[in-house]
Amino acid sequence: MESVTYAARTICAVSAALCLVEELVSGTKLREHMKLLLTLTGMCIVLSSAVKGAAEFEFPDAVVFDPADYAQSRELYLEELKLQTQENISAVLVEELTAAGVKAYSVETEVNISDDGSISIIRVTAAADDFTKASDIIKRTAGSSTEVINGNDRKTGYEP
Repeated sequence: MESVTYAARTICAVSAALCLVEELVSGTKLREHMKLLLTLTGMCIVLSSAVKGAAEFEFPDAVVFDPADYAQSRELYLEELKLQTQENISAVLVEELTAAGVKAYSVETEVNISDDGSISIIRVTAAADDFTKASDIIKRTAGSSTEVINGNDRKTGYEP
């Protein structure tokens, strides 16, 4: 940054000197020689600061990628993905139950996300005013192999 400031000051000084020389020695050969000399001086100073800046330029050290550093991040990502998926499926099931006229007090979904990204709904715990009807709707929506647990039996505070 200092070299850029120095170059800008030099350009201003050389320009002022050129104007002064043109006014003082107008119409003579000395004017052309002084103009050339000052122009060359200005160019040398600007180029020297540019070359100096290029010579001082260094590439940052290469960082070696270590997969172990990111293993924990991947685990956190997968856990958050699982939680978000469970919440989204639970919300969809609550909407389905509400649309069918069943009052759902709570719906908790447990899923498994395999390495290839496929999602399996393992079990759904539902507390509803009509558990039998809710269970049928959940199995129809999430798949007939889904285990549906009566959440009314748990101490959740939800009793129809």
